[in-house]
Parts: sequence; C-alpha cells; structure tokens
Amino acid sequence: MDPETRNRIFEPFFTTKEKDRGTGLGMATSYGIVKQHGGSIRVCSEPGLGTVFRVYLPLVAESGRDALEILHLLLTDVIMPEMNGRELADRVCADDPDVKVLFMSCYSSEDIIRRGILEKDARFIRKPLSVHTLAARVREVLDEGMS
Repeated sequence: MDPETRNRIFEPFFTTKEKDRGTGLGMATSYGIVKQHGGSIRVCSEPGLGTVFRVYLPLVAESGRDALEILHLLLTDVIMPEMNGRELADRVCADDPDVKVLFMSCYSSEDIIRRGILEKDARFIRKPLSVHTLAARVREVLDEGMS
C-alpha cells in the first residue's frame, strides 16, 4: 500500500474497498483491541510487494504457575507423551473446576471414547482444522453456560 493509505488504515470508517463492500471498522477495531491490552501494531508495506502487520502484546503469563492463575480454557491434544490430555485436564481442573477444557485429536471422538481416554460428553474438536474452525469452537466453549 502507498504511504497515504498506510497512514490512514487504522482510522474508523476508512476503507479502500468499493462502496457498500466494507464498513472501514475492521482495522480500527483491531487497533483498539490491541491498544486496550497495552500492545501496539507495526505495519510494513511496499506497493506491489505486500504488507506485514506485526502485533505486539505485553507479556502476561511469565510461567506455568502464573498461567494457572488466569487460565479460563485449556486446549489440549488428547494423545501426548508422558501424560495424555485427559490426565492434564484432571490435574488443572482439580485446582480450578471452573476451567473449561477442549480436547483435540486427529483420531475421531468415537475412537478416543472407545479407548477410554475421554467421556462421551467431553468437548472435542478433530484435527486437522482451520484457524476459523478452532476460533469458532473456542468461542462456543467459552460461551457455554453464559446468558
């Protein structure tokens, strides 16, 4: 993008899209969320070559112990070395029963249940998966029980 566009991309209602094809709020909203969390966004762009956005967020969880204090959702693979996902979830939930758990695996949920690793009602998502599918499922799990 050219320098003039680059200087305006975070302005509310600014868009390079055709009329009626965008609100011009996407980049402004992203910028606002990052700023509210104490971060920043850096933009590098060359016309005809491409654009790179770098999002910098402050360090929040310095260690596993710190992470346990702010944990709301555990996303874990079912099959792992030394400790499977169910065992990890059991340990985390023993300390905080309000933590929601989402299991993932390349195996089907039926296969995992048949092996006795997960219960029938466990929250599960199958790999491979897209970022959009994962984000939607995480949002769904976090919203469970909220009204």
